[in-house]
Amino acid sequence: MGNGMRKERNKAELLFYSICCAFAIAFIRPSLKMGLGTAQELGPGLVPLLSALVILGTGIVLIVRILLGKGRTLQDEAVEDLHQKGWIRVLIILGGLAIWPLLSSAVGYVIPTFLVSFCIAKVTGYSGWRGPVLLSIGVALGIWVLFSRVFSTDLPAGFFF
Repeated sequence: MGNGMRKERNKAELLFYSICCAFAIAFIRPSLKMGLGTAQELGPGLVPLLSALVILGTGIVLIVRILLGKGRTLQDEAVEDLHQKGWIRVLIILGGLAIWPLLSSAVGYVIPTFLVSFCIAKVTGYSGWRGPVLLSIGVALGIWVLFSRVFSTDLPAGFFF
């Protein structure tokens, strides 16, 4: 990739990250207006506020990396180019995330979360079977314990939980 193309790409990335930061900043005030709640009862604005802060922080870090010239190398750019297999992976991940709420309402939260996280792990290239299975069990049960037990949120019960 030539130097001119790299500069154009950096400009495009700077624009995208700046737009993400602007949206994150725009979401902070409405989140605070909704209320953050207390330690005993979380408010509806807490998750949007935390999401906006994470997006804002990530955007700022990425902008600084580009401005300091610590962007990607040519090898990283070659690996990142999307081809047909890459698009299929993206579609499988999006399909899994779209099916997840439908399955959750039918069979409960834990089983679909396990299945979707397992599929995402395999599609993204996690090799072997033991690692993705353990990761999926940890994700499904960890999130269930966090929301069901810690936050006292009712999750779809399904057959087993």
